[in-house]
Amino acid sequence: REAQDDWAFNRDRAREVSWQIEAAPLHEFGDITIDMEKMQILVLLNKSVCDRRKIGLEEIFEAAPKKIREKRHFRDFDTEEDVKKASIAFIPKNRESYQNLFQLAEHVRNVIVQGIDDIERVVVRKEGGEYILYTEGSNLKDVFEVEGVDTSRTRSNNISEIADVLGIEAGRNAIIQEALSTLNEQGIGVELHDVRSVRMTAPGSSSNRSAGSKALFCQRAVLAGRRPSGPVSAGSA
Repeated sequence: REAQDDWAFNRDRAREVSWQIEAAPLHEFGDITIDMEKMQILVLLNKSVCDRRKIGLEEIFEAAPKKIREKRHFRDFDTEEDVKKASIAFIPKNRESYQNLFQLAEHVRNVIVQGIDDIERVVVRKEGGEYILYTEGSNLKDVFEVEGVDTSRTRSNNISEIADVLGIEAGRNAIIQEALSTLNEQGIGVELHDVRSVRMTAPGSSSNRSAGSKALFCQRAVLAGRRPSGPVSAGSA
């Protein structure tokens, strides 16, 4: 395992961590064409893009078919890989149906081959001398497993997920912190004991969210690394 110092203070290393988190579909790694004569979808991978994104051809060859079957629930196809040509062909088992072919093509284009499916976007920002990753979408459990993430300082606004991953008390504390932050942003000064005295609804219950609302879940992922000597402000979540 490499020294962790660079992740928080090196932009290139921070970007590498972000690539392991942000969901990247197959079409970002090469050209995808529909061959109607051979009734197949041909993917020609761009080796320079794969090298820059730190992902091997074999990883894509393995991940794409597996996730189409398991995550996208489309199973009636075979594949043919060619490592020398950096290509993979997806062939529907029903080679008489154009509808099947185009349906498979849509799955091939959008299957996630790098990153975490629930994380749609990652923004790298420098705050207080270190790089912080802000995400659109959250998946604490999988983000915690990414090398380079400081799990002790990573935050999420998905209360139910916090309770599932870290326990009910962590979920309750997250509700309190979200309430304090929201009230303070509105210029309403309150004390911590005032918020704690308010009856809390258990995370995960239906009354936690207003009817018809759609939540935007986000995370603030802090990268691992020894902080330089002297005080450095990391910014609040």
